[in-house]
Amino acid sequence: MTARLTQNPSINLMTDSSFDVLIAGGGVIGLTTGILLAEGGLRVAIFDQSLMGTESSWAGAGILSPPQCGPEANELDQLRSHSVRGLASFSAELDHLTGINNGFSICGGLIIPDANENHEKWPTEWKKNGIAFVKPDYPHAFLAKYGLATFNSEVYWLPEKGQIRNPWHMRALLARLNQLGVRLFEKTEVLDWGLCSNGQIRSFITAAGEFHSSWFILCAGSWSGELARKLGVNVPVTPVKGQIILYQGQVGMLPGIIEQGKRYLVPRSDGRILCGSTEEYSGFDKTCNPESVSQLHEWAATIAPILKNCPIEQKWTGLRPGSRDNAPYLCFIPNQKQAILASGHFRSGLQLSWGSADLISREILQKKKPINLKAFSLDRPCGALMGMFKN
Repeated sequence: MTARLTQNPSINLMTDSSFDVLIAGGGVIGLTTGILLAEGGLRVAIFDQSLMGTESSWAGAGILSPPQCGPEANELDQLRSHSVRGLASFSAELDHLTGINNGFSICGGLIIPDANENHEKWPTEWKKNGIAFVKPDYPHAFLAKYGLATFNSEVYWLPEKGQIRNPWHMRALLARLNQLGVRLFEKTEVLDWGLCSNGQIRSFITAAGEFHSSWFILCAGSWSGELARKLGVNVPVTPVKGQIILYQGQVGMLPGIIEQGKRYLVPRSDGRILCGSTEEYSGFDKTCNPESVSQLHEWAATIAPILKNCPIEQKWTGLRPGSRDNAPYLCFIPNQKQAILASGHFRSGLQLSWGSADLISREILQKKKPINLKAFSLDRPCGALMGMFKN
């Protein structure tokens, strides 16, 4: 991590405790929402119990699925499409304004069906949604060209798969927030809510003091449920640990992103290669599991045998906020007129970040929204939102 760009929360706490919007959670969604609201002219403060952008938002691989979706696509795929398209222009804007490149690129991706996946329907769905793909006539020759293991099943190449480099993106977001004068309170946990006599939220209560606002956003990832319970609201968000390996590879070692089931290899522009990721339900434990790391390494070496000899540079974990159906909650907190929940994005936090932030900011700024938020309510039928892509 490079030098922090956040502000000292001890400055002017007694005289600067009122804002237009308060955000609980300094992950990619909270930071992006803060930018859009500040650009809309609002005074914003963001609070996080840790350092800004250092939980699952930093830990992920930043895979971006193709942005297309057809007229029959459900709201989750509409959100994915809206978000990925927005991230392309947002990334260029961040680079221009801050001088920080977040690693956005369209690198393409190889999809290898897992044993339990019904991949025969994929081409039909992709065609229906306008997603470009190539099915190599001679898959063994295609794979052998890149030194990859050959498989009995068919493989598919999606040229519009993309990626963002998560740590770089966090740096760019923080730099932009500081340019906009957004107050960033690191290691400042929101302990409770201050309520008016009618039960409506009026403030965040923190160890650094009480902060008042007209609008409140709860986007604290895996920790959102704990804070929501203080309002008597059940937000079914569960921490799901994911482990990642970083290899010291070489530029051009892989043709692009490689995915098989829930696992992936992501080549970065400097030759490093990310391998992920597990799904472990072990509460808030973030320790690396040697057995899981070993299984990931074994899978990576099976897919790309050249990785057997690549040094492992680093290993880490992140806690994804899983929901009941692994789709996000984007809705008003029950019984609250000016408090919005944004959590449960599971494996798609960065991919859905710009779209989620755009919908939230449009709600607060009273602008027309391109997607109906009702589909992302807490009381939606379980399984109502099934996305085309896992990432």
